[in-house]
Amino acid sequence: MPDDAFQEYINAYNSKTPYFKKDYTSTSKIKGQEFEGKYTFEITSKTGREITQLAKFGDSETEVLLKPRTNFNILNMTKTKDGGYHTIMEEI
Repeated sequence: MPDDAFQEYINAYNSKTPYFKKDYTSTSKIKGQEFEGKYTFEITSKTGREITQLAKFGDSETEVLLKPRTNFNILNMTKTKDGGYHTIMEEI
């Protein structure tokens, strides 16, 4: 994720306003299976659907997909050693 795109998460967190995700959100059910990059997310979802059977890496990926236009409350952001952030958020 480019730094300028992540700035939207920072802005929502600082202003204590929901973050509106326009696109699909793809994540894993298993902690430690993050995508590469300096930004990681922990998401509590209400509507995410497991699509493991359709995922590129099959059962080892345990992929969950959330629809576009999902709103999130950003609960916490922690700066990481690599200059990124670990972000905890929940679907509204």
